[in-house]
Amino acid sequence: MTFRVDVAGASQRTRQVTEQVGTKSGLSRDQVKILRLCRKAGTLLELMNSVGRKNRTKFRDQFIKPLLDQRLLQMTIPDKPRSRLQRYQTTAAGESALSETVKK
Repeated sequence: MTFRVDVAGASQRTRQVTEQVGTKSGLSRDQVKILRLCRKAGTLLELMNSVGRKNRTKFRDQFIKPLLDQRLLQMTIPDKPRSRLQRYQTTAAGESALSETVKK
């Protein structure tokens, strides 16, 4: 028994799927909630509890770090990112992003 594979068609389908999948442009529901809560500076544990997350490392990598990288969130003690007193606060850009999500 012989099976024939359409390699050209397969690569075209792969290209179409790749083109359809892009970077996410908007904020997730949890990110919006974090930004709202950080209008008043909050600790990592407070934020984790508010969105129902348990793994500190995953939470920091998936939610906090992207918001910090986009400058929507800032650390209250930027020189000591692992400080037990560290809190996170929404920036002016974060407030602007929140107002954009409300408009949509």
